[in-house]
Amino acid sequence: MSNTRDQINIRQNPFDPEVFEKLREAYLVKTIPVYYERYNSGRGRSLALGMLSRRNYGVGWSRQNDKFGHIWEEAKTLSKSICPDLDWTTLAINYNYQATPHVDRNNDGESCVVGFGDYTGGELVLTDTGEQINIRHNPFFFEAAKTRHHVKPILSGTRLSVVFFRPKFNQFFRAKYGKPSLAEMEALMPPRPEGVSWSAVQIPV
Repeated sequence: MSNTRDQINIRQNPFDPEVFEKLREAYLVKTIPVYYERYNSGRGRSLALGMLSRRNYGVGWSRQNDKFGHIWEEAKTLSKSICPDLDWTTLAINYNYQATPHVDRNNDGESCVVGFGDYTGGELVLTDTGEQINIRHNPFFFEAAKTRHHVKPILSGTRLSVVFFRPKFNQFFRAKYGKPSLAEMEALMPPRPEGVSWSAVQIPV
């Protein structure tokens, strides 16, 4: 599907790189050395945190919130400065992720992606138009479900990126709850029993 800036909501705002320092430390120092288990399409690794749909129709936390709650909290704090008005519930943190051309069909509405790290290359490309966006310290807002995109090769350094988005939660959840905010979804979550993974706890439908 071809799209232009006139057809979809796209915006970009420069941002102070200092805001990324806590998240950079949390991810690089505490996570990358021990976590390489998930591969996505293209090259690189990705870590999903936040609210995800469950196979039995509920919605709950990613199992990675068990291991990486410190990253989740840092990213939530970061989002208040970078995208305070974005209706997001989930995030992906990517390490040297060079995505091949795709659309994120399960995204709902606008997403925000921002890069940081000591890297060169790795521009986000709007595939159908060829437009290249340098997202390093520049939050970029677009509808990833409507816009085919990919990432150019990383020429040097370590490219980290954070994507704030809202998945399309299943129809059973939407029928009961509509489209609650992240804060509302957190309030709906039942308590987690001691010793039980977050992946076993969900908002009932």
